[in-house]
Amino acid sequence: KKPSFVMPRRKTLNVADPAGSAGEGEGAGGGGSGGGGLVPYRRGEHWWLQAGVLNWGIYIAQVKRWLEFLPRHQIFIGEMGAMMSDQEVYIEKLRIFNRIPHPSTLQKHSGKSTPKKFPRVNEQEHAGKQKVIKCETRDELQKVYGPLNEELYALMDAHHRDGLVPAEEPPFGRFKLMQCSG
Repeated sequence: KKPSFVMPRRKTLNVADPAGSAGEGEGAGGGGSGGGGLVPYRRGEHWWLQAGVLNWGIYIAQVKRWLEFLPRHQIFIGEMGAMMSDQEVYIEKLRIFNRIPHPSTLQKHSGKSTPKKFPRVNEQEHAGKQKVIKCETRDELQKVYGPLNEELYALMDAHHRDGLVPAEEPPFGRFKLMQCSG
């Protein structure tokens, strides 16, 4: 039986349990399949996940879900920090992976040049914009995401080692801890 990454309302997953035993739990967040993900919360000494938007950051679940539908060589997975620091290289790798014609061919036919950088988003300033996370919050999130990210790194490393990735995909980097204050 394949694991499901959409959890029904009030169903939780104990992330401290490597076997992933599920149980009923109490925590913040409305939950339900429309909630967009799982929200981590603590009960006693264990972390639990309940439906909510923070699941979007559990990339190992997303990768495993995609692999149920597509062979690995058809999925390009890149670490965003590496992509942003070496944008021209990644744009070219993504162009080749997606079989987009060479920029000179595109420009000749469309009159438009190929972008050299990814577009920037979330640049608008407003009173509620968070620029630096509190260290306590970052550290609590790291307790939840850290082990899941280690599982992701191990899977990505194995895929590269076993030659399962697209030829254009560079090795998957490691996420850097966010800057924090307080």
